[in-house]
Amino acid sequence: MLAVCFLWVDDTPMSDDRLEAELPGCPDNAVLLDETSYSTNIDEYIRELVRQGIEKEEWKFWIIQWVAESLTPAIKRVRKQSAIDYLEVPKRTFEDWLKKHLDGEPVPRSSRGKKPKHDLTLEWEPFITKVWKKGSKGKKIMSAAAVFAKVEREALDIRKNTQYPSYATVRRLVQPLIEQKRTQNGVSSAGQGMVSHLPTRAGETLTANYSNKVVQIDHTKVDQFSLVAGDQSNIRFETVEDDNIPPPEGAIRLYLSVLKDVFSKCVLSHLLSIKQPSAEDVAQLIRQAILPKEFPLDYSLPEDRIPYGSFSHLYVDGGKDLNAEHVKRIGKHLKRISPGLGFIVHLRRKPSDGGDIESVFNGLNKRVWSEDPSYTGSNTTQRPKDAQAKACLTLRDVDKILSWYFYVEYNLARHTKDPTELRYTKWLEGMDGELPPVVDERKLDACLRKLKTGMVYRHGVIQFKTRRYRGEFLRAFAGQKVTLRYDSSNILRLFTYELETDGKPGRFLGYAEMQAVDEINYWIRKLQLPLRELDLNNLESETLTLEALEYVLSEAEARGKELDNTTKPTRVKYQGKRQDLVVQREREASGRNRRSRSKGKESSKPTTQVNNSSIDALPASEVTESIAKLDSKSDRSLVAFKDDAAHAPSMIKVPEPQKIISIQAKRHEKNIESFKEQLQAAETNHPKLVVSRRKGRSR
Repeated sequence: MLAVCFLWVDDTPMSDDRLEAELPGCPDNAVLLDETSYSTNIDEYIRELVRQGIEKEEWKFWIIQWVAESLTPAIKRVRKQSAIDYLEVPKRTFEDWLKKHLDGEPVPRSSRGKKPKHDLTLEWEPFITKVWKKGSKGKKIMSAAAVFAKVEREALDIRKNTQYPSYATVRRLVQPLIEQKRTQNGVSSAGQGMVSHLPTRAGETLTANYSNKVVQIDHTKVDQFSLVAGDQSNIRFETVEDDNIPPPEGAIRLYLSVLKDVFSKCVLSHLLSIKQPSAEDVAQLIRQAILPKEFPLDYSLPEDRIPYGSFSHLYVDGGKDLNAEHVKRIGKHLKRISPGLGFIVHLRRKPSDGGDIESVFNGLNKRVWSEDPSYTGSNTTQRPKDAQAKACLTLRDVDKILSWYFYVEYNLARHTKDPTELRYTKWLEGMDGELPPVVDERKLDACLRKLKTGMVYRHGVIQFKTRRYRGEFLRAFAGQKVTLRYDSSNILRLFTYELETDGKPGRFLGYAEMQAVDEINYWIRKLQLPLRELDLNNLESETLTLEALEYVLSEAEARGKELDNTTKPTRVKYQGKRQDLVVQREREASGRNRRSRSKGKESSKPTTQVNNSSIDALPASEVTESIAKLDSKSDRSLVAFKDDAAHAPSMIKVPEPQKIISIQAKRHEKNIESFKEQLQAAETNHPKLVVSRRKGRSR
């Protein structure tokens, strides 16, 4: 039995006496581990070899042994990469050496390293390249033998020199140029061969020699009808016009977007939508591909065997959604904030270069949709007429079927170019056998859909799509505006940021959760919608798409309009009655006011009009006699009124207005009597001061 003893020592060698003192009872065959056993610095290990006097030709053997003796897989991975970089050899070459060393087979102890170019090659390489490019214009491809003939003639006839490169050297320099030209001319299609070469419109050629280096994205309209309940105008979907037959309510063809790794042929992400995909949908697809997948519990998917990770090159066609500036800006933004992120968008040279990802759609038709009764077939001229009527799968059912097919059946199937491996194992091998590091979700916020601004109300509430979202952290921002982003695949929460300034993204604040989620379940039950109710006790794992939310809200609005239409005649009738009653009461009130004002005016006028000027003109004896007659007449009228009232108390007759002397008339009569008395007193006491009165005054 082998024992392992740990001892941290310095660089000085340890004697047997010191070993016995430091580790008493340690067996003779024990393996001593010190700090150098965990070191991954190859430079320190080389210095140790030099200090021990090991020759340089023997270093390769010791480096291989250093990697083989790694204690943990993590240490072995770092040491192996350091050894490959130091020896400047391909990864597979070093792995072959390591395998031979572990199997006990002899490994050459001398290492030539990277062979430098010969001086003769350096002298003739520019001429060889120039000759080949001149003879390979257009569709022509100049062979290595023709180039060698040019080199030989140049050396012997023109330069008069017998020293020139051999045919093998010329072929080694020309062969990469020939392969690139053959790919660009379409002699070998993009994606063929063990290593895929993808030509671009810019004249470049992308080489997919490891996983997640080059990925492709493409869209297709699924050749299958899915059932989406509700009016198509509510879900804003363009009507299918293949056979000029209007489809029944809810029978539509969905759009499918797929992101595929070119090296391993694995599908990294997919996205379903009920409308033509946009640049924001492409950004969401990219975000799903970089992050580890999270599926609902009822999907029952093995999440530990689903590929993910960032990529370096995006190979797409010239569609406006794939070649959009929004997608290019995302690639540059990710590369700027993190060295391991970011990508460059490349356009295909021609449509046939996308045959690699088109094969995914063809296999989907043959293996999946052909079993569906609503399958339309890939041939547009021979599609069944009743495919729409047989639609039975909802959008969630279709997404579940695609997830099962892509991440279990397709990715775990045999690799087409390497039948000895599966697609997933090929992808894992291209990642050096290790899963890529998980990217911080906040670094991918640029891929989320963006709302310009949102106002924060009291208690940290934000309004979106007539729904209320709340975050406790937003209380401090009440009355302020913030930037909002959202993921259309899960609208149950919003991502909030500080307001952007000068085009720079603001600081992430937190998540705003949707409030009153139970109302969604109430409407689903009340309206009997073909949607699954949300689990209110486990909202963290629940998802609600933006399309589903808009569909529920539109159905509730449509049901409300139906109720309004059914009761509208009755409501209009009683609305008219209410208005007529108000008008009638208003007219009655205005009539009463007019009558009361007229009565007030009549009662304020005296019954017997007294002309002051006529009274002044009469003699004093006549004025006194007329006043006495009025008093006696009024007294007789009052006595008659009292007698009538005594005989008929229930039938009281109101005297006529002209027989009543008003208070003002009596007050006027008293003034006249007083004036007469004063006048008589003045004539008696001062007869000389009396002046005859004028009858009129000229003006």
